[in-house]
Amino acid sequence: MKNLHDYVVPYAGVLSLEQYLGRKTLAGLRHLTFAAGTLTVFILAGIQFTPFITYTTMVTGSALILFSTWLLFLIIYFYHNTYYFYGLDSIIGSDGKKTVGCTYEVAALVNLNQDDLTDAFIQSGVGLDIMARLAIGRADTSILIGSMRTKITSRDIVVSDQGHDVALRNFLDQHAVTSELFTQVINFCITEIHRHKRLERWWSRDQLSQTTGIGGELAYGVAYELERFSRSLYSSTIYSDLGVTTNTNVPYYERIEHALARDKAANILLIGNAGVGKMDIIIGVAKRLRTGVSLHALHHTHFILLDTDRLLASYSNQHDFENQFLSLLDQAALAGNCVIIIENISSFISHGAHIGVSINELLDTYLALPSFHIIGTDTPAAYHTLLEPLGGFVRRFEEILIEESTIAATTSVIEPLVRVEENRHGVFFTYPAIGSVVTAADRYIIDGAMPDKAITLLLDVIQFTKQLGNPIITEETVYTYISSITGIPTGPISNTERDLLLNLESVLGARVIAQAAAVSAVAKTMRISIFRTNWCREN
Repeated sequence: MKNLHDYVVPYAGVLSLEQYLGRKTLAGLRHLTFAAGTLTVFILAGIQFTPFITYTTMVTGSALILFSTWLLFLIIYFYHNTYYFYGLDSIIGSDGKKTVGCTYEVAALVNLNQDDLTDAFIQSGVGLDIMARLAIGRADTSILIGSMRTKITSRDIVVSDQGHDVALRNFLDQHAVTSELFTQVINFCITEIHRHKRLERWWSRDQLSQTTGIGGELAYGVAYELERFSRSLYSSTIYSDLGVTTNTNVPYYERIEHALARDKAANILLIGNAGVGKMDIIIGVAKRLRTGVSLHALHHTHFILLDTDRLLASYSNQHDFENQFLSLLDQAALAGNCVIIIENISSFISHGAHIGVSINELLDTYLALPSFHIIGTDTPAAYHTLLEPLGGFVRRFEEILIEESTIAATTSVIEPLVRVEENRHGVFFTYPAIGSVVTAADRYIIDGAMPDKAITLLLDVIQFTKQLGNPIITEETVYTYISSITGIPTGPISNTERDLLLNLESVLGARVIAQAAAVSAVAKTMRISIFRTNWCREN
């Protein structure tokens, strides 16, 4: 059975090349020789029409040499790419093939010190990032590397084994790093590496799918009136406008796509509390349509968010409003590829009623058309109070209930946002601090819904940290901020608090006379309550 060393051997050539010619250097030389060769060709073409014929041979030779040099660098670049991108699947159209052996990152890490993999891991770029996310300093890792321990080499590791460095395991235990937490931090750091590599691979389907096709829209009409009364989809988002994408909403995406692909009554009503990210889900579907991930029947579909406030403000007269609204709906139906999005649809219907317009009756005529689609959003309270009594109108929609995000789903939203905000504000989050933001938002922030609460808390903690002048955000930083705004003591129990809990009977007994049984029961209950709170926080 092959060991790790056997899988790293094929990378020897490309890793040696990396020492002398990095990717940036290769790309620069490739561009330089191509530009010089192109310039020489133009000079050669110009010479053909000038009297200086004697220089033709020399310029032709220079052009061929530069072209050959460019071709050489191009071949070297392709050779490097073969190993550099090995094992990196495309997000779109992944064939699910299992990577055999190791990836470039693993090979580069092992190559740092094949006789001591723990040392290689800690001195690597990804290792330094992981340790920093765990709030473990270089001084501590230096002590580990210099300690008396059994070193594991690349030949000792069989890829199918789950062997580990006992000294490293004990070192992580001393810093309260569980196996689960360590794995989560590794995934967090590796995900960022893969994101950057996908951006580098400009020829992949992921990147090329961002380019809009030519002529595909000519088969459809243009709803000018609808465009006039529209606004950006990102104007009401929770996290999509922050440069964050997440896969936790895929089940919602698929339900929406299948509903829109129906032959008739292809209308959707998203019901969820404010802050759950209803518009973010719609934007996620729009991105899938644009990148070709969604159902083929929905390609070239346009999502248009109706600016209901502007429409109502522009036409306060019943007759004028009805004419304009019907004209808008007619154009959308004729275009054939428009999905009208109406936020807080019950509120839109109510405001229309104030000027004598029955918006639900105007819409009802179009809802059964195969070329007409509406996605409405609303809260559960408004749905039950205002929409449900409309009966037949509501039955034209497929109702999709958007649940508040779980802790795990919210964490998947927060993690990429952390990277964005770190670059924007010059701060650094330890990984436990990220989990603390989500947990604290769920436990201590009453108003709002997840993930909105967690995102708001994350941004507030960043501002709080900048005021303190400390760019490193730890778990303690998060709980200090929570305590400052809620007045509730949060975070791990201090030594003073622990001593007080252990001697609670004595402290209470000094103040409450002749109630030993009651004092004991109260002390026991308080200890159990605090234990449960801290256990939930840690798990």
